[in-house]
Amino acid sequence: IQAGVDAAADGEVLLVRAGHYKLTAPVKVLNRSLSIRGEGVDRTIVDAQGASRCLVGVISSPGYSLSISGVTFTNGCAGLDVSADNFYARGGGVYLSCVKSLSRIALADCRVTGCRALAPLDNAGNTPNSAYFRGAAVYAVQYCTFDRCRFDGNVASNTFATVGIEPAGTAGVRDSGMRFS
Repeated sequence: IQAGVDAAADGEVLLVRAGHYKLTAPVKVLNRSLSIRGEGVDRTIVDAQGASRCLVGVISSPGYSLSISGVTFTNGCAGLDVSADNFYARGGGVYLSCVKSLSRIALADCRVTGCRALAPLDNAGNTPNSAYFRGAAVYAVQYCTFDRCRFDGNVASNTFATVGIEPAGTAGVRDSGMRFS
């Protein structure tokens, strides 16, 4: 999948055929306009095998849009190694950050299941600031939309949410038809 993302031109549609894709690293889409379409949540499965997140989508410049649809993300994990992960344990399955108002990230008709956001211990054996551990399934920063997405079987350390949204209550994050179990 990453090879397809890397080869795609801005504005293209990347069709991810039905199958079970086992990742060794998260799929990363950084400052790109791209549409990633699976062939359905029951048919297109992206499996991080408990070793990393499934997807990292970051837009930090205006004018880009990223949309992902028809995919199940499973067995993602964030927080295994704080020193190597500058996003900490935010978004065990999917990490989305869109901080420019003229850009958008959309997740539609997707499922995020069996993902974890863990609070590892620092070198002194203490749990770092709890603000770094949010969103077992998804962590979203501004200008992200979720339509008809399902989140189930995700676990966050302590009491943190299945979906973490920052800043809290932001008008830039919109959801419709989300289901949790």
